[in-house]
Amino acid sequence: MVHRDFGHANNPDFDCPPSLILLPFGRRSYLPAIVSKFGGIEVELDETTDRLVFNLTSAPGPLAVMYSGMGGPAVANALEMAAVNGANRVVLFGACGGVGTDLAVGDLIVASGGVRGEGTSRYYAPLEFPAAFNVELTFELLQGART
Repeated sequence: MVHRDFGHANNPDFDCPPSLILLPFGRRSYLPAIVSKFGGIEVELDETTDRLVFNLTSAPGPLAVMYSGMGGPAVANALEMAAVNGANRVVLFGACGGVGTDLAVGDLIVASGGVRGEGTSRYYAPLEFPAAFNVELTFELLQGART
């Protein structure tokens, strides 16, 4: 394995599987439910991080779930750590508000793009650059949501 220098995360030896579910909240609800359903082995991280990572043992392939903490900067830092250490397919699972009159509480939404106005993402791309998601992964999520 190639050594990855990611000193600011204090976890340079973290080996992330290519597929990751990122949870910005739900440490006491969603995270335990996912780990219980798919089995999970906690990944040891440096004590200076409040992230929780579990490799899921009953998933169809190598898959991890990571609690990042809330807010754009926390999610961006967790995403950087995961990407630089092997993740290349990431699904963010969370909650959102909606303004559509046809939406109801509890509806499942698979987004195909996002509005970037939190301040962190300008570091990675200008606001004029569209925040569109991977078309193939979005399609797979839609198919899975329909079953």
